[in-house]
Amino acid sequence: MAVIRFPHAFNFGASILAKVDEGGGFQGNKGLSTYDVVKEFDQVDQLNLKQVLAAVDDVNLAAYPTRTGADFYHQLAPDLQALAKLGVNQVLVSLSWARLFPKGEELSPNEAGLKFYQILLEKINAVGLEPIVVLGDGALPLNLSIKYNGWATRRVVADFNRYANACFDNFGHLVKYWVTFSDVSSVLTSPYLGGGVLLNQTDMELKYQAFVHQLLASALVSKNLHEQYPDSKLGYGLSYQVDLSGGTRAYEQNFHQRLLADFILKGKYSPLLVASLDKEEIELDLDEMDVETIADSQVDFIQLDWQATENLTAVLLELAERYQLPIIVCDCSVDLQANLGQIGQALARKVEVAGYFPAVFGKDRLLAVDAEFLRKPTDTYSTYQELVFERFLKL
Repeated sequence: MAVIRFPHAFNFGASILAKVDEGGGFQGNKGLSTYDVVKEFDQVDQLNLKQVLAAVDDVNLAAYPTRTGADFYHQLAPDLQALAKLGVNQVLVSLSWARLFPKGEELSPNEAGLKFYQILLEKINAVGLEPIVVLGDGALPLNLSIKYNGWATRRVVADFNRYANACFDNFGHLVKYWVTFSDVSSVLTSPYLGGGVLLNQTDMELKYQAFVHQLLASALVSKNLHEQYPDSKLGYGLSYQVDLSGGTRAYEQNFHQRLLADFILKGKYSPLLVASLDKEEIELDLDEMDVETIADSQVDFIQLDWQATENLTAVLLELAERYQLPIIVCDCSVDLQANLGQIGQALARKVEVAGYFPAVFGKDRLLAVDAEFLRKPTDTYSTYQELVFERFLKL
């Protein structure tokens, strides 16, 4: 691979998501999350209320992979040391909403959860890493899904804001960079995993309403953070893919995606988006004040949730041209070298890519985890370490 010259401000990092990595089961009074009742993620679209209620009473941790995850809950100190040895300077972590508010609707946070995240964030800083904290990684307290159908119900906006404000109040002195949701638009493609929508998952109007509720929550959280901590920065996460195959179908897909991204990042509820939804006979419960609140939201950077193995340069160019915001790439794929190469091409064309964050745990990621939760650095770990220390020049 050709040498890529990264700007001095570029951040090499890694990402750890509570929903799949943290584990810790029911320890520290943690409540079940929407992910904690899923046995097989490729069959989540068939999940129904009866199965969820049965899973609540099932104490078999091994049957539900996220209840143990990668056991980061018990091994955070050595895991953070392993990241420090990589040479990275930032780590992106998400918090478990259900660990801080076990049912999601409590008026005050769980003290054991506060203590755990206080320790986590202090240790991140202690090993010389800077945290970027994601508030909503897709998993929400299961109670909000069962009782209110997740983000499909407007009241969850207030619950999320209570949770976010508790995080700012308790951890604001340790964190400068925050993200509201790792992928705001995921509720449209996977309503349960993206927003806890359990009932009527195929109802497009319901999915769009859940999407709007997350946007409204993001806007309110942005206002609160920037008022309380004016030096802090808030990012919005989204997945984004450019179809370069051409033709009418590709154009329509790309066009609709841009309209959604404009709504997320610019708060622009354009007549074109209205017309697109009208065509699908979707009518949103969105009043004038909601539109103004979303439009006034301050977004400081984009977190790109990247799942693919091609077209990353094109996506970065399009996002940069359209929104003029710094972009961090959270790489959920397994092709680290190829994606860093594409980031290098975007940087060469003056795209403001601020950082790169591959996922930590997994066979083809940075740390492989066996059945006993023992860690082993992978070939990807060694490759990334070499790239950070030797083959890439930070100027």
